[in-house]
Amino acid sequence: MRYAEITTTPYNHHRRGSAMEEYVEGLDAGREAARRAGVEVGWICDIPRELEPPDSRFTADLITGRGAPEGVVGLGLGGPEPGFPPEMFASSFELAQASGLASIPHAGETAGPESVWGAIRALGADRIGHGVQAMRDLALVDHLVEHEIPLEISLSSNIALGVVASLTEHPIKELLAAEVPVTLNTDDPAYFSTTLDQELKVAHDVLGLSLKTLVWLQRTAITASYAPAAMKTALHRELSSAMTR
Repeated sequence: MRYAEITTTPYNHHRRGSAMEEYVEGLDAGREAARRAGVEVGWICDIPRELEPPDSRFTADLITGRGAPEGVVGLGLGGPEPGFPPEMFASSFELAQASGLASIPHAGETAGPESVWGAIRALGADRIGHGVQAMRDLALVDHLVEHEIPLEISLSSNIALGVVASLTEHPIKELLAAEVPVTLNTDDPAYFSTTLDQELKVAHDVLGLSLKTLVWLQRTAITASYAPAAMKTALHRELSSAMTR
């Protein structure tokens, strides 16, 4: 592991009584500890859509203000989609993007293609968390390909939450065949008892994805990340070197 983009939810800590100054200090300390261990961390601070009042812009204000954590790369949007469409949080994402942060909402996981369209049109999504329902709308698939909007696929999470009935029914192969940019992810590794290595192994052993495809997924992940340009170049070089050994 050289670089990781990790999602954290400030509002959940706030509603449990944590002072945001202490929360930010904790993130900064954790990031520095990871750096000493050889891993660079970028934070994605996400809005829990079923909990954070949309008009409060709590998370967006935190990560764009003077007391923001170091290393924030984007604003996310998590939680249950039904009843909480992306459009409700447009002002938060507008503020984040105006401050130079990426838009990385979850969409098309427990709701259909309309949720992905909402994330794209209302939130200007740069990447989409999950997006597995996109295959139900071929115009959406074409849009994802044309505009090079990556989908963050999490196999174990999708199975555990019943998003797909079985791994053999997972649409990742169809998405890859359609040339949608796809990355493989852990979602919440502690909750789903998985690692990125394990997700890659499942993709190979159960779904039959070739080593070449797994490498392509990792190259896509590097390109789609918000790592510094020099680090991206180094990661691509290291991956190429590993494949020639």
